Amino acid sequence: MSCSFLDIAGGVCGAEERARRPSTQTVSLSSCSKDIRSHKRFLQFSGVETEIELILARSGIFVKPVNFSEMTVCPLHRSSLGIGWRRASRLCSVPRDVCGHSKKSKELPVAERGITLQQSIHIFELTKNLIPVGSGMPSDYKF
Repeated sequence: MSCSFLDIAGGVCGAEERARRPSTQTVSLSSCSKDIRSHKRFLQFSGVETEIELILARSGIFVKPVNFSEMTVCPLHRSSLGIGWRRASRLCSVPRDVCGHSKKSKELPVAERGITLQQSIHIFELTKNLIPVGSGMPSDYKF
């Protein structure tokens, strides 16, 4: 079993680890319709409105692909790119050269809110590194 996100996001396809009834069955991406409002509120980010947009953005796909209707997602990728995604760190995820972190300080600022879709796109265009929506950044940074 493999889904459309295996080559895009890497890892392996499979069942979601925290599921009550684990399944490995892939579903059409277009059928993904979980409510993401509490996930957005918890991580304090904006710019995506649907589970589909969230999964695509966290994969580095910022424009709906031509083959969108043919795309599938396994439960593991759906969770790890969707509402099951968690920040890897409590510290700022924005690269120093983009947001101007002090290079003298070895410690990064604490993350207080999430990176928006537009900020994720901007960082990707500048650095070619994907910093997913919802990743942490201090509230006083504006770039």
